[in-house]
Amino acid sequence: MIKVFIIDDNPLEHIIVDKMLVKYTYPLETVHSIDGRLAIKLLQENKENALALPDLILLDLNMPKFSGWDFLESFSTLEHSLIKHVDVFILTSSLNKHDINRSTKYPCVKSYFVKPITQKIIQDIFSNQVT
Repeated sequence: MIKVFIIDDNPLEHIIVDKMLVKYTYPLETVHSIDGRLAIKLLQENKENALALPDLILLDLNMPKFSGWDFLESFSTLEHSLIKHVDVFILTSSLNKHDINRSTKYPCVKSYFVKPITQKIIQDIFSNQVT
């Protein structure tokens, strides 16, 4: 079973993503956070527990206080201490080319997608995941 961590400050986005994932993927488990700082804390607390860590993260960039960029900076220093590899997929409303280019500077970021989530995006994300 694939474990997906959804990090987005908008609770409605969590509902939408959950419904789309259930509709178009294999069995999976979702974990949610509306605060990137709390997400980092959860990852740190479970860095040696592979079952508690997600297989992938869906990350919004535009969040107040602790943005997706802040998350990526923190995750970049944390990811090497995690007991398993975790891929990050950006799922954001930003069409800004600067944001798209900036995201490529983070090796953990596998792809950049613009909301709303679609069946095609889900297929792209999960095409490289092992169940």
